[in-house]
Amino acid sequence: MSYDLLLVARRPGQTFEQALHDGPHGGGPLGPERLAQWARIETGLRALLGDVHVHVDADAGHAELAHDATGLQVELFADQGAVAYPYWAHEDPAAFHRLVTAVVALVVRETGLEAYDPQAGAPFDGHVDDRTGVAGSAAIAAGYGGRVHDVPASAVPRCRTGRRTGGSPRPSALPPDADH
Repeated sequence: MSYDLLLVARRPGQTFEQALHDGPHGGGPLGPERLAQWARIETGLRALLGDVHVHVDADAGHAELAHDATGLQVELFADQGAVAYPYWAHEDPAAFHRLVTAVVALVVRETGLEAYDPQAGAPFDGHVDDRTGVAGSAAIAAGYGGRVHDVPASAVPRCRTGRRTGGSPRPSALPPDADH
């Protein structure tokens, strides 16, 4: 299970819910401007996080960066993006939340997208409240012998964009049939 922060483009007067519902979702290949933004994002995230795994498929319209030590994952599409991290204990949760906020701020600054917290149902203001997600993850995992990693992808709820809201500490550990 993960805490997802969505990055969306909104028209003036449009709510986040409307922007997420109205799409487009995916938006086609990553164009030169989005690829240049991604290059700056990748450089900035490497400076913040250190060793990361990166996958870019410009034709498929997807760029992804994962940081194993924290579980942070950043995805960028032609028309939207996401920052997510799994619910697991961090030695210093306050410092980790500051790191999440810095990652989101970097992506927002480079793309012009706006950050939305679907867990809170509000614009992301830098405040992360893991309690609801941790409780939900524990409840779902309880039905699978208490092991979060044994929860099948079909048991993981979807956020409004249709993406899974989590299910693995690292994208590479997702089963082939799970969309993320």
